[in-house]
Amino acid sequence: MKKLNSIFLAGLFVIIPIAITFYILYIVVRFGDNITAPLLQYLHTAYNFPMIPGTGLILIIILIFVVGIIARNLIGKHIIKLLDLLFHTVPIINRIYGSIKEISNSFLGTKEGKVFKKVALVDYPHKGVKALGFITNETTLLDTKDEDYVSIFLPTTPNPTSGFFLLYKKKDVTILDMSIENALKMIISSGAVEKMKK
Repeated sequence: MKKLNSIFLAGLFVIIPIAITFYILYIVVRFGDNITAPLLQYLHTAYNFPMIPGTGLILIIILIFVVGIIARNLIGKHIIKLLDLLFHTVPIINRIYGSIKEISNSFLGTKEGKVFKKVALVDYPHKGVKALGFITNETTLLDTKDEDYVSIFLPTTPNPTSGFFLLYKKKDVTILDMSIENALKMIISSGAVEKMKK
């Protein structure tokens, strides 16, 4: 019986990551097809374009590459700056757009507008228990005289897009020689990914 359980668990450990990977790919393909459904339907009706699952995702990937090519040339940069200025001047939209842009810049590792500066080790939820966080800013609070504080974003596991904003004394924060990407991998995996490359 123990041998059967061992064989079953071995098979389960192989199947689960494969099944979840294919399920996520299925969701992504469905998402891409749903977004581009009106365009695909028009192409199918007008030009007899085949309705193959995954075509929408391919179109989105092509669109991203086209936008990337445009963004890298001089005219494209001016257009993006104008659009950026427009989104930042429209009430309500400017708050949503600004927040999403800062978060995406942080997670995608772009230098412009990068929010996460360094990886830090802090005491949380109490002294003696350590947590990984990201330094977002260094500030001196007016009501603390000359004591330096740092702003820390403490992400939750396994969803690092949510978390807590905390202020720590600079002397109580340990800065780690770890990349933002590797720290995120460790947080998302709940510490299962331990081998870190600088």
